[in-house]
Amino acid sequence: GQIRPIGYPRWMDRAYLLERARRARGLNQTQLAARSGTSQATLSAYERGVKSPSLKVAARIIAATGHDLNLRVHIDWAEHYP
Repeated sequence: GQIRPIGYPRWMDRAYLLERARRARGLNQTQLAARSGTSQATLSAYERGVKSPSLKVAARIIAATGHDLNLRVHIDWAEHYP
């Protein structure tokens, strides 16, 4: 899926978000994998978009970088005239 956090100039996919959070903390994949309880190979697959983590796993990886993963409901309203 595609997400667009406020303040980011482009649409980001999940893989890019994980990589961005990791790099923002100056971590390599091996370091983040150890902190988040996953393997470096799996983290690499997530970042390349080959595999997709569950929401629980993505939140755990993001938390290991010192960030929070927050989900918000977005409702689009449309007016219909009779």
